[in-house]
Amino acid sequence: MAGKKQEQKQDIFYIGINNPVKLRRNVLECSKLMIRSLQVYEKVNKLREKRVDKTEKFKSTIRELSRMCNSLKRELPSNKILEMHEQQRKAILGKSQAHNFQTTPIAPAPTIRQEAKKEMTNIDKLERDLHEIEQKLKALNH
Repeated sequence: MAGKKQEQKQDIFYIGINNPVKLRRNVLECSKLMIRSLQVYEKVNKLREKRVDKTEKFKSTIRELSRMCNSLKRELPSNKILEMHEQQRKAILGKSQAHNFQTTPIAPAPTIRQEAKKEMTNIDKLERDLHEIEQKLKALNH
């Protein structure tokens, strides 16, 4: 048993590091850059998720509007006077000008930001790590 411990001790060797403070500073600065990159990555992911959610919401709103328009067309009686008036207008103005519709802007619906708190936890952790690394760098400089 004593022989094995002695062999293990002989196998261990140490390497001298020139300027260990500078090496540690470089490692901490690299860690700092990595954490900032992760923060940017988290923000991009959050933006992507928001975009997907808004796109899905937009598509569902368009489908609902389409159904409502079709329902309205079925419910309204056909009026031959309006159809004749529309045909005359198209003939006078031409096809390109007949389809000029006026649009009114629709105010965006208010959103609940409960998920924002959950998503911020990763960014908060990264911020905390970044702050710790900056403190260590300051300690090395003094």
